[in-house]
Amino acid sequence: MIRNVTRVLFLLCVVSGLMWGGTDGKKMSDPVLIHPDTSAPDAWGYTWVRSTDPGGPTFRWVDITTRGTLVPNLPTPGGLGDDNVVGPFDMLFSFPYYWYTANRFKVGSNGYITFDPTTTAFAPNFGYPTFPNTAAPNDLMAALVGDLVFGGQAGAGGQCYYWTNGVDSLVVSYINVTEWEQVIIPANTHTFQIILNKA
Repeated sequence: MIRNVTRVLFLLCVVSGLMWGGTDGKKMSDPVLIHPDTSAPDAWGYTWVRSTDPGGPTFRWVDITTRGTLVPNLPTPGGLGDDNVVGPFDMLFSFPYYWYTANRFKVGSNGYITFDPTTTAFAPNFGYPTFPNTAAPNDLMAALVGDLVFGGQAGAGGQCYYWTNGVDSLVVSYINVTEWEQVIIPANTHTFQIILNKA
């Protein structure tokens, strides 16, 4: 969870054993953000806390599979595949984030969302500086970044749904998403979600 003095809430629910995916000999799956083990505010007042920390949020999975919108997979045109980003999609409300507000988002196949309409895929080697950063890409919510793949390759699978209440909440769920490896192993999957709530 990332909290701002304006009570912006970013809650990440993870049901997965690994932090990042496999490698293919050419693409290294490096962690994006190596953050010190502290919740000290950053330069914009944001802090973070784990659900397992004292005073942390209560873990709560929000099932949106029956009411959310399914983001298509490849080979559907504009679908999620390997190292790509799709959208933008409407949030139907304005979400305050750092020094601006957003009302649209994109979904990245590698476990993130972004508010930047010009953002291209965030992919291995994930060789960007730590966040936050005033240089692009600077508006990623990198929930469970790894070398993940949805469709377009044999053995790849998984689903992504999003749901908004049109007032103050957005949920994006990644369900049974496979890792990219030299041979895709359908059993290596990750399920996690991002919950944004401006209230």
